[in-house]
Amino acid sequence: MINDKRKSGVVDLLQALTRREIWLYLGWQDIRQRYRRSVLGPFWLTISTGVQIGALGFLWAELFHQDLHDFLPFFSIGLVIWSFFSGVILEACTGFTQFEAIIRQTALPFSSYLLRILFRHLVILAHNFVIIVLVLALTRQHVTWTTLLCLPGLLMASFLALFLSGPIAIFCARFRDMPQILSNLVNVLYYFTPIMWRPSTLARMPWVYELNPLHHLFEVVRAPLLGSVPTIQDYAWTGASICLAGTAYILLLGRFRHRIAYWI
Repeated sequence: MINDKRKSGVVDLLQALTRREIWLYLGWQDIRQRYRRSVLGPFWLTISTGVQIGALGFLWAELFHQDLHDFLPFFSIGLVIWSFFSGVILEACTGFTQFEAIIRQTALPFSSYLLRILFRHLVILAHNFVIIVLVLALTRQHVTWTTLLCLPGLLMASFLALFLSGPIAIFCARFRDMPQILSNLVNVLYYFTPIMWRPSTLARMPWVYELNPLHHLFEVVRAPLLGSVPTIQDYAWTGASICLAGTAYILLLGRFRHRIAYWI
């Protein structure tokens, strides 16, 4: 029975990946519709994020007595990655319910809807990445071959975001109180993740970030951009998180995929 459920979840994911033209097109259309008749389009989000980084970067650097030259790249990269990751997770709360009409009329793999959401946020991430480039240039951070390690880090972050969005979308479709719970949980995780504070400031409580999978996920992206190689622990924690989330994604999707249309 478990093998059948696993196969069902794997088949759904593979069918969605092989029909990528559907969710790529729909995701791109979502971006176009959201910013229709807008002069700057998605760059409005880039400007908003840039203003937030500029204002809060100076404030947090002063509050935590950090050198702005070192703190601003750390904070800007963390905030951009957090905006991407939390955006996928929070929108996954309505990952199926927002497509209720399509689900009831068209037999598409359920993974297509989650890939559509992921693609939307990857496009926004690409726009916001301009901020990281500008901050690194202004603070004169050196670009080396190590910097390229951020690419597999971004790939790992995308896989983890996708695999987490599956169980979240299923539970939120079944239990309508879950979006509010997850929204509060995401807000709490923001403060417990080294984004606006450095791990060195919690020397007496290292477990706060050492046992936080999001810290290790961010490090596999942020460390290469700051000129250092992520640790083995960072890759191990992130890889384990992807495996656990992927297993939950496949098993839950295989178990409940035939009931989702009745829940929404």
